[in-house]
Amino acid sequence: MDIVDNPLPGGIIVYLEAFESGLRFPLSKIVTKILQMYDSAVAQLVPNVRASILLLIATCKLKRL
Repeated sequence: MDIVDNPLPGGIIVYLEAFESGLRFPLSKIVTKILQMYDSAVAQLVPNVRASILLLIATCKLKRL
């Protein structure tokens, strides 16, 4: 298993599992606001939290919020 702990200048590190659980770029405004509100980074979100955020986004779209 490869481990990357030093991104290139101007780069970021994202785990493959994050993409497998639904993370996409560019981040939606909702995800960005949640990360800012909790002063967190994408890498700090566990899969269950990512799934909950994606469910929130889907629910908002369905309810036209």
